[in-house]
Amino acid sequence: MSDEASPQAERMSEAAYDLAEESGLAALSARSLARKTGMSPSAINYHIGNRERLIAQIAFKAIAVSSRWRQSQAALQEEGAPRWAELDHVFTSLLQDRLSTGRMVMALLQELENEAVASGQTAIEEALREEMFAETAFWRDLAIRHGESVDACSATSSVTGQRH
Repeated sequence: MSDEASPQAERMSEAAYDLAEESGLAALSARSLARKTGMSPSAINYHIGNRERLIAQIAFKAIAVSSRWRQSQAALQEEGAPRWAELDHVFTSLLQDRLSTGRMVMALLQELENEAVASGQTAIEEALREEMFAETAFWRDLAIRHGESVDACSATSSVTGQRH
């Protein structure tokens, strides 16, 4: 296996992420990736290693994409949303943005979690669980910032099984 930071490995990893985000993990195969990159199917093993390693790369990229959205929205909230803005309006606006710009990555994160559980990839499973907690915390903190009580948000988190 070659150095994973090689241009070919980067190209394959990016193409694999794009393919998984667009069409789901079921569409990700050596042949589909070869078609997308113009490389041979055996190039995955040479440049990446194996499917599990490729799935891990996709998972960590999806987590990074999701995290960047939250960070940018949190920064915008700090800069632009007045504290007096009503939670339902802010929440609706952010939720619409999350669903319109991040629907595919959210679906991919769910697929990756299922794949990690099924294949026993505990490190990926744990990283995805942490991502879920971070997402929950983002929405909880938004509610608290707009006047919801910490107790009410904590009660909702415990009902949904989220840690706080």
